[in-house]
Amino acid sequence: MIEQTMIEQTMIEQTRTEQTRTEQLKMKKALWFSRHQITQSQVEDAAKRGFDIVISHKGMTLGSVDIKDSSDLKNCVIELVAHCSEVGAEAIFGVFPPPILGLIATTMTNIIETGIQVEPKNARGDFPCYASWNILRAKEGERPTFEHKEWVYIGMLNQSSCRFIR
Repeated sequence: MIEQTMIEQTMIEQTRTEQTRTEQLKMKKALWFSRHQITQSQVEDAAKRGFDIVISHKGMTLGSVDIKDSSDLKNCVIELVAHCSEVGAEAIFGVFPPPILGLIATTMTNIIETGIQVEPKNARGDFPCYASWNILRAKEGERPTFEHKEWVYIGMLNQSSCRFIR
């Protein structure tokens, strides 16, 4: 009886391992876009949402760009979505500066007005963007600290939205 229970337990564990492998194969890639290091809780939360986050030097470099004007904005977004294609990412997770948030809003308005959403299979697609909802933030003047609560979908980004930049 004990042997049978152990065999059943082993079979259950093997099934769970196989399910985990299957889930990992189904995971979509997402690009990390931030100058900050990603936290383990952010990686785990993205995985729960079906995304494996690709952390690249270029993604972090682009996340560090000081966007001073329209030219910087356009170049950053074009390089960002192109890099998504290079690494096979279908979404972007990270910290989005206000000018890029504006382009995300523009992209969403365009999708709503045209009724057309392009799959993010290449640099011309609409890439879903997720920002971290952080809680327990440090008080003003203290060392920056936070706890990741969850990822929040904030809209789509598409390099064709750059045509609206003046």
